[in-house]
Amino acid sequence: MYQIPAGDGGGKYEVAGINDRYHPAEVDLLVALIRAGKQQEAEGRAVEFIGGYTDAVVGWHADAAPSISCATRVSTEVRAAPRACSSSPRRRR
Repeated sequence: MYQIPAGDGGGKYEVAGINDRYHPAEVDLLVALIRAGKQQEAEGRAVEFIGGYTDAVVGWHADAAPSISCATRVSTEVRAAPRACSSSPRRRR
């Protein structure tokens, strides 16, 4: 959980780049899971949410290098998770 600096424009707090200005219901759920000691569940939900939110851009550069696809995906999220471009595939439920 991260307190966003005043004047940032992204709300008051965020988890994994998911903030209360644009995605209040999702970030509140993530905060509740973290506070309940369910960090792995929160991480899984965040990965799925960010992936689902940015899946549309994957086809834009289907024939490009993975780094191009990743950069495009990351740029669609207000604050992408630091590991957004890791080589590990996104987990599916």
